[in-house]
Amino acid sequence: MASPASTAAPPLCFDPALFPRDHPLHASSFEPELSDGWSRGGPSPDPSLRRAAPRASALFDELLTLSTATPCDEKQLMVVDAAETGFGSTLSSLVKPLLASVAKQKSLLTPYLLLYADKRRCARADLACFFRPLSHCDELPIARDADAKKKGRGRRRSRAAAPSDTAGEPVHGGAFLSRFELAAPSPLRINRPRATFFSSRISHTASGLRALPERFRADGWFASVAAAYSFLLRPSAELGAALAAAKASLGWPADGKVLGLHVRMGDACAASEMARTSRRCDALEAYAPHVERLAARYGVRHVFLATDSEAVVGAARRRFARTGLALLYQKNVSVRARGDAAGGGGLIDNLLRNGKVDGYAEGWAAALDLLLLAESAALVGKFTSNLDRIAYALMSARGGCLRPYVSLDAAWCFDFGVRGSGVGLNGTRFQC
Repeated sequence: MASPASTAAPPLCFDPALFPRDHPLHASSFEPELSDGWSRGGPSPDPSLRRAAPRASALFDELLTLSTATPCDEKQLMVVDAAETGFGSTLSSLVKPLLASVAKQKSLLTPYLLLYADKRRCARADLACFFRPLSHCDELPIARDADAKKKGRGRRRSRAAAPSDTAGEPVHGGAFLSRFELAAPSPLRINRPRATFFSSRISHTASGLRALPERFRADGWFASVAAAYSFLLRPSAELGAALAAAKASLGWPADGKVLGLHVRMGDACAASEMARTSRRCDALEAYAPHVERLAARYGVRHVFLATDSEAVVGAARRRFARTGLALLYQKNVSVRARGDAAGGGGLIDNLLRNGKVDGYAEGWAAALDLLLLAESAALVGKFTSNLDRIAYALMSARGGCLRPYVSLDAAWCFDFGVRGSGVGLNGTRFQC
């Protein structure tokens, strides 16, 4: 069972039952008055309206049960590779496999990573270098499927990794396999990761709520995807400690009333990326009026800025100093900055594959920024960004509610791998 819901009410937490189901899918902003329904930052007009925190939600509970109680039998397990591109997209690629694991009543093994792995700093070389393992079977002997064709398994195993990659990996004989034998990472699958198998098979664009197992359809697409993200992105002990240390260092207010702001520049400003995502490359000045309006409406005095641009940090310091807002930001911009991407060759995908970016450090910095944004009580950003969509889903999952937000270009969406599944500026479509 999941942990019981916390009795501490997060701020600016509006009951989704008082608004249309899947509201974030239909609106690029959500700025309710505190009297519109109620906020858990203040008294509720009707205590019966309170909902369980997402840790007690049925979908989260089911994923947790599958991860901890599924027999370690090859027939009961699922194997996928993450689609490793940008870090946010890499994480999003695993949501549909998680939904499939619920439908199939199987446990999803924690996927190994290639572009974001560094065995010197994390020997597991998998997603659990950042977040908690997805299955208790990761490190246990796995009973072989007696009906599987040995010849087929041999082909799969031999293609999975070169002999030099297998050094030190557990290998079981006889009736048992190791996770590595089932799920070893392969450079051959970088361009065709198994996570994409589910892209069209679980599609909100094609099937609406029928894409969900029937018992979760009443919760809606947004709440179900948010619950899947909240399970997937439970921080590891090390990342959780880094998150707590970062909040202490930043001077995160005890009441949690922080407005999260994400301004991405870098490779997002490449012409090819702006065309692909239907996104503009906007300076801080495009975001600041929305930040100031929400801060005034909700009594927020702190702004957490996540960005890959020193210029944006400088502009924010000057602008918010004039308006009395305290700016919080991580001094890790130099780690994540990717230079001028407009000249070509600067897309994060290319830089990772060519070894020009430290994938592990990039992933760690992105994960920390993501979790800090998710700790915020309101968000200003762009929902053409994977990171912003994930952050808002986690913000809402934390407390089981809707949080105020402004997206400068699109409503919230999720349909990984489906082209045209999001609607951006001027009706242009992008993959979300």
